[in-house]
Amino acid sequence: MPKKKLIFFTDSTFQQKKDSVFADSLSQIKEEAFVQVYGGNNKQSFEQGKLNNGIKVGLWKSYVDMLDHTVLQDEKLYSPEGDMTNFKAYDYDTKQVVEDKNYLHDQLTGIQKEFYPTGNLHVSFETDEKGKYINDFIVLSEKGETIFASHLGSQGTGYIKYYDKDNFLIWEGSFKNKKKEGWHHEYMPDAGRKATTKSILYQDDKPVKTK
Repeated sequence: MPKKKLIFFTDSTFQQKKDSVFADSLSQIKEEAFVQVYGGNNKQSFEQGKLNNGIKVGLWKSYVDMLDHTVLQDEKLYSPEGDMTNFKAYDYDTKQVVEDKNYLHDQLTGIQKEFYPTGNLHVSFETDEKGKYINDFIVLSEKGETIFASHLGSQGTGYIKYYDKDNFLIWEGSFKNKKKEGWHHEYMPDAGRKATTKSILYQDDKPVKTK
């Protein structure tokens, strides 16, 4: 596995460089430091943030190289213990947030949102500490009109339809006590023709039949 290139900076502005090293992993950095980390296929793409004894803490930003400039790809917020608590993804062209997800112990937990490239809300839903759907699941058009809305309550019982940003139905299915129940359908658009469908029958969250 190729080594990562780490460039160290004096503070969180990432303006003044100190030095640089190559390392197999961030865990080798046994100090508190502000760093830019380079690695992977795109040599000019990088992420930057604060390390504390080899652990990512606070806000980290990832940038991708777009030929003549770098563009913000996403932001991750880490707890002092190194657990990711929030993730935001950005549209390369509009620079707007297109995903805003909250985590607890590596599980989607809390209010989750997806946005159109314009920044308008597309999908909003809530998950419990195990990543299960609860309470409200809402899909909006880019103009803010309701395409689908469902209330699953704290018990996570109800029906969900998920649409992509072109308002195409991607999947739908019922949930009972936070578990998949009954037929769940996935739809795959086929170059403007009728979408192909994959259907799975669930009982108590376990797949029992496919068609």
